[in-house]
Amino acid sequence: MGTFFKKNIFFFVIFSVVFGISVFLLVMDISMYGEISESTEKIKAATENYDRERKAKVHPVDQNADKIDEDTVELKKQVIELQRKFGGQYRKFLLVFAKETGFTEDVLLSEFKKHFDEYKVKNGEREETLAEILNRNPYYIKDQVFFRFMDDYREKLALRLTVAEEKKKAESKGQDFDEEKVKASDANRKKIETAYNNFFINIIKEPLFTVEDLAPGDMNVRTRVRNDIFACALGLPRTKRPLDCYTYLLDMQREFIAKRLIPGVTDLATLRKFTYDQYETDNPKSADIPEILLAMPVYEDIAKRLRSVEDLEVTEMSKSGPAPAPASDKYLRYTFKLKINCTMKSIRTFVNKLHAAYNDDRVYAVRWISVNAGSENELAELKKILESQSNGAQNMRQNYRRYGNRTAAETQTALTPYLNSLDPKYGTAIVGKTKGVTAELDFDYYIYIGERVHTYQVNQQ
Repeated sequence: MGTFFKKNIFFFVIFSVVFGISVFLLVMDISMYGEISESTEKIKAATENYDRERKAKVHPVDQNADKIDEDTVELKKQVIELQRKFGGQYRKFLLVFAKETGFTEDVLLSEFKKHFDEYKVKNGEREETLAEILNRNPYYIKDQVFFRFMDDYREKLALRLTVAEEKKKAESKGQDFDEEKVKASDANRKKIETAYNNFFINIIKEPLFTVEDLAPGDMNVRTRVRNDIFACALGLPRTKRPLDCYTYLLDMQREFIAKRLIPGVTDLATLRKFTYDQYETDNPKSADIPEILLAMPVYEDIAKRLRSVEDLEVTEMSKSGPAPAPASDKYLRYTFKLKINCTMKSIRTFVNKLHAAYNDDRVYAVRWISVNAGSENELAELKKILESQSNGAQNMRQNYRRYGNRTAAETQTALTPYLNSLDPKYGTAIVGKTKGVTAELDFDYYIYIGERVHTYQVNQQ
């Protein structure tokens, strides 16, 4: 055996090496096989899971799609909120009404539109909608019809409150609920009427919000005025008979003068020239009435902002007729032109007040402004200052060249006499301190009509 091993030692060495390598490769193969098997199982499980969810039609993006839908709803809500800022002069009072009754603004507006669309009036052998009445001359709903319409709307609000209460009671007791059998409770009728009365109390309490008389002695006139304004807040533009519109316009113009709403305008003739002078003796035509009722509150708002500015006097005022804003059928736009005598401070203040009107649900946009500023004395003072500053700048350049090689502290010390000689009023107004300033403005006023229940104003233009 020993002799055989000695004679074949080379063979045994090679055999040992090959055997060792084979064992090592076998161990590696077994290890890799385990890893491959584990990966194969994972791939198989993932494939089965994918097939199962694919067959169940569950898509990985469903959650994202839900989020997109939620964001879209919120975006639309914010857009509507923004749009309601355009020309909603009674909106803040309507929001108080909504809070007192427990409704949202959306519910009040949607209920009113539904009520308007569904309401029918007997006319001979047929029934007609309120829209049909307003689409023909005289574009006016008779008092008693309109009063019933508005009373029925408030009754529906009271009924809706009662239904919600009764439904909640039935659910708490596990009982069936039949909405058809529910009638508005007296308590909810009182709640709606109290909020309705407060709507006008809040308007009257706000100083100079409107110069229109909301509490005339004639009860029928008072009822009409209040129903008109409340309906206007809900999206139905105001209407009047020609004689009533003439009286309204004259009363508004007289109140403008009595309260000195437009600075510098002290007589009725001038005010009429600025607003409407074509109806001095004649009643407005039926087709013109919607525009008058639309524009006078805008004039009033501008006047209120003018009156709140010191050192300002109006010399000219005019407006264009209403028309849909460019590329949109949801907005009306007035363009006003104004000329005023003022100071630089007062013109800036007035422009700022126009832009701040956004907080009162009104939107103005100043498109153009031209200012001629300065009396002769102010201009002479300005010329003197500019010449002095020119000489001062030349002296400073010479001083810097003279002291350019000195340290900063030495230069400061050397320039102190010159710096002390500078005008201490630097940065204050020189020109435009007096009413020697004249200014011309063009500005737009936008009105959103996208949620109106009727838009005959646009159709009449």
